[in-house]
Amino acid sequence: MNQVHFQAPRLSRLNKIILIATGVIFLAASILKAIGAFSLVKFLGLSAIGLSQGLIFQFMTYPFAEDQLMSFLFSSLIVWFIGSELESNWGERVYLRFLLLIVLGVGMIYSLVTVLFFFGTPISYLPLHGLSGITFSLLTAYALLYPDRQMAFMMIFPMKART
Repeated sequence: MNQVHFQAPRLSRLNKIILIATGVIFLAASILKAIGAFSLVKFLGLSAIGLSQGLIFQFMTYPFAEDQLMSFLFSSLIVWFIGSELESNWGERVYLRFLLLIVLGVGMIYSLVTVLFFFGTPISYLPLHGLSGITFSLLTAYALLYPDRQMAFMMIFPMKART
């Protein structure tokens, strides 16, 4: 009989820091939202309005700001499983450069498009937030490096990484 064996990769130091920071901000944002205070996601998320007010730190904080539980959980799993393997193969320094390039690149493209085409509209108030940019980049890099590896789509259906 063919048995499927699953072994979770070791959570690397850098990914542990990313997941802890995202988890803490997620909990803080949930608590602040529940008590009716201000929106931490709007403050830390990247928006054209925030940048026009001088909130440059949003370029580095937007990936950690998350407000949906399922998005947080699944993005965290991808960072853990895929990111840890890529970090162990590339090394911490190259992996960190990759993440910084992705975060800053996505932030700049989002800001440029928002300022050029949507500034002054309601879209310019919507913040970019969450680990989704990082997770899609990790999945793309993984598929390019290991196209024939089997992955479990939706944790059920086996498929090759390239698809």
